[in-house]
Amino acid sequence: MSARRWRTHLEGGPPSKGPCGYAFLKLFRRTGEQHWLDRARRFAVHAMEQHRRDAMEYGQRRYPLWTGDPGLAVYLSNCIARTDFFPTMDNFFGSKGVLATQRIDKSRLVFASIENFEHDRCVDFFSRPDGSFGCEEVRRDPEDRGAWTPVQYYSGATYSSKEAALTAARQSVAWLPEAIQLSPSAQRLLL
Repeated sequence: MSARRWRTHLEGGPPSKGPCGYAFLKLFRRTGEQHWLDRARRFAVHAMEQHRRDAMEYGQRRYPLWTGDPGLAVYLSNCIARTDFFPTMDNFFGSKGVLATQRIDKSRLVFASIENFEHDRCVDFFSRPDGSFGCEEVRRDPEDRGAWTPVQYYSGATYSSKEAALTAARQSVAWLPEAIQLSPSAQRLLL
């Protein structure tokens, strides 16, 4: 998008009628160029201002997932987490439009996986090519044909060490501390 069109859009057009903010997050994720994240965040500020004005003018909030308050909240969260996960679309459809889970980005190296006792939940701990660490809780349900599906999308958070990722996971995933405590193999994996 040209700089002139970008300015025109921010000065007048509502976010739902202009370019989707997720396009900026997707470009940031794929190129790593900071200016795409900056644009996504400026777009988020514009969307928050528009949301505030509309709520005051109309005296009510908007409820649709994609164009209402829930969608804005998810978008703002993604801008903070520096991720491009779009609810519904990224969860169910891969690049060819077929059912796919986005368990762990292929560039990440999983160094530990801990399952719960029912074997229907798992937390993966991974490292990224940039040297940072992360974790993701996933679930496996019969209706998903055994595919692992992200539960909370923790993978957008970045930690400086394995220990920091483990601490965050222990605080966020209710069943994980007990699973680690009762599993010597899990304890060895995390050493």
